[in-house]
Amino acid sequence: MINNLTRTGSLLMVRMMFSIALTVLTLFAGNVYPFEPIQLTVLTAFFVGIPSFFLSFESDFSKVEGRFLRTLFERAFPVGFSIAVGAILIVTIGGSLGITHPELAMMTVLFSAWNYVLMQRKIFWPIKRYRLWIFTITQLSFLVALIVGTDFLNLAWPSPIHFTLLIPFLIAAPLAQYLLTRGALFIFKKL
Repeated sequence: MINNLTRTGSLLMVRMMFSIALTVLTLFAGNVYPFEPIQLTVLTAFFVGIPSFFLSFESDFSKVEGRFLRTLFERAFPVGFSIAVGAILIVTIGGSLGITHPELAMMTVLFSAWNYVLMQRKIFWPIKRYRLWIFTITQLSFLVALIVGTDFLNLAWPSPIHFTLLIPFLIAAPLAQYLLTRGALFIFKKL
């Protein structure tokens, strides 16, 4: 049970970390905050809340290793920081290219979702059938929510030319998470 709490707690901690980091970076960069509350609600529901609820019922009898809070921070910091920096860069670069705010919001939501998918794959490894079903259903439901609720969520699908701005960020996300994880492990070992 504690192992499941560590895993699901890491997902929630990501939201807290990227919200704090985004707030600070937004203040220094002078940008508009990249997300609206309803957009964060959709991200949290499909990538934190629903998976955490169903995965908490999964049995896990493996030995608990490490410290709970330290493990949460080691897992959440790289993803949260990656989302924060990526979102600020997307908004800054996209804004200078004249991309509309709803298009930029969609790109930051998709970038954040991709980072959550990478994290879920890492912390819930190995992916068993039960986990695969949960992740597949929640991720498909997320895409349906974006398609059906585009106007309600104040989002707009980027034009193909604008979408090309997002592609390098999606490709760089796994490397950024890896490097930030290595850095976080190094820092936490010193503490």
